[in-house]
Amino acid sequence: YNQLGFVLNAQGKYRDAIEAFRSATLANPRSSLAFNNLAGLQFKLGDLGQAKQNYRKSLELSPNDLAYSGLGATLQAEGNYNAALVCHLKAVEINPSDDTKWLDLGDCYESMRKKKEARNAYSRAKQEVERALQVDASDAGAWLRLALYKIKTDQAGDALKLLNKAGNTESLDLDSRVIQARIYEESGRCGEALATLQACFAKGLTPIEIA
Repeated sequence: YNQLGFVLNAQGKYRDAIEAFRSATLANPRSSLAFNNLAGLQFKLGDLGQAKQNYRKSLELSPNDLAYSGLGATLQAEGNYNAALVCHLKAVEINPSDDTKWLDLGDCYESMRKKKEARNAYSRAKQEVERALQVDASDAGAWLRLALYKIKTDQAGDALKLLNKAGNTESLDLDSRVIQARIYEESGRCGEALATLQACFAKGLTPIEIA
């Protein structure tokens, strides 16, 4: 059920994915991953109250970086940045080698207008994704994230070159396409950013994900 949910989620079929993840929680009510996955879909569909409840259930079962990061994003969506920051700091503490956790932390700092701290987090994210690409240079999503981190750490000149490394981005998951839109927007290519987001909306992306 978790794997089915992952596939449906990547396709933007969120309503179907949420049912798969809910089935996973019923099949194994002691699975922290299942509750985390369910919460992630509830967040995307704007049910922040249920999302928080299930992220916390996941953390009760087993403290994990995924649930801390997701809970942080949910709290950010509610404007509770201080509480969100605590969650993102826990996420990078548990899994410091995951660049996306440093990205989330950087975004949180940026929302709080803490530019120095945000830049430091993006810089660490860049280091981690570079290590990951040394292991698997075929990860198109990782190349996109590296491009974003280059922009966030004042290396915009290198960023657009990395878009070519990602290859055909139309087949990527929606999260990676949103990163692509951010790269275009940060580079002043707003028309391409909007076109990318329009394609994502057509595949099921929700407004709260953009927010």
